[in-house]
Parts: sequence; C-alpha cells; structure tokens
Amino acid sequence: ISSNIAAMEKSIEETLFYPEVTKPLSMELGTGKDDLKCEDTKVRRLRLLKQLLMVSCASLCYWSVGMAFAFPSVVASDLDMHNTTIFQTHIALTETQRDFVGALVPIGGFVGSWVAGWTNAKYGRRFSLFMVAADYFFSWIGMAVAPSSTIFLLIRFFNGFGCGSSMVTVITYVVELSDQDVRGSMLTVPQISQMAGE
Repeated sequence: ISSNIAAMEKSIEETLFYPEVTKPLSMELGTGKDDLKCEDTKVRRLRLLKQLLMVSCASLCYWSVGMAFAFPSVVASDLDMHNTTIFQTHIALTETQRDFVGALVPIGGFVGSWVAGWTNAKYGRRFSLFMVAADYFFSWIGMAVAPSSTIFLLIRFFNGFGCGSSMVTVITYVVELSDQDVRGSMLTVPQISQMAGE
C-alpha cells in the first residue's frame, strides 16, 4: 500500500509542478505519419487549445517587453508635465539621464539573456518564466515609487534584464511545448503580444 501511495504522490507532484512537454505526434503515437490518423480530432483540438493557452500565458512576458520599449517616449512627456512618482517624490532627469532611460533596456537585456540561458538549463523553463514575471512585477512597481532618479535608472536596468530573459525563455518554452506542425503559428503569439504592449 505504501508503494502505491508513494507512486500516487509522485504522479500528483509531476502533474502539478512538472507539466508534460508535449512531444511531437510521431513520438507520442508511434513511428510515422500513418499514426497521425489514429488520433481523434477532438482530442487533438483540445491538446492544441491547451498549448495555445499555455503559450498565451507565457507571452504576457512579451507584452511587458513591448511596454518597456515604448516606455521612454511615454515617460519623457509625463516627466515634463508632472515629474513626480506616485508618492509625490520629485524626479528630475537630465538630458543624459533621459537617454539612459531608453539605453538601459538593451544593456540589461544583454545581461538578462545570458543569465536566462543558464537558469533555463539549470532550473527549467517554467521556473525561469516565474523569475521573469517577478522581475517585471518589481521593476514596474519600483519605477513608479523610485525615490530618486539614480534608483529609477537602476530599476530601469532590471526592467531590461527581464526583457532579455523573457526573449530567451519564452521562445524556448514555446518551441518545446508546441507540436511540430503548429510551432510556427505558436511562435507568432509572443510577437503579437509584444506589438500589443507597444
């Protein structure tokens, strides 16, 4: 009985914490294209819908990438009018600092992409996606409440770090998750999400 309970606990843990990466149909069903006919149409549609939902959730990171790239044009006009944070802290950016608002994202993205490659290999795609989401959450909140322009620019670097991380992690996740015959279509979802963020 204890071995059955242990097997059930392991199965539940794998289902909750380590979702299966869908294999190409030829690997799941057998050896070749003839096996594709064996899969029920309804089962295939449900599986592809599940993949699309998972890809859409992961693509929210790309929405934040789009917002990060469009942010300098928004913040420049907003700081001219209000130049305060949510807590009414005065932020005055010099012309050089305004240039850095846009330039720090690619610099942070360069570092973030290297770190994401390591975390993807060591901890997996799902964990890396959670780390990217946490980075975005704290960096956007941090820019809204930054006590000084220096802290604002430092947080902007970490926002770029999240952009670089998500560009590596999301694409890897989508490629590994989706079936081979719909992989190209699934890869358009992050790009559409990025355009929506801009």
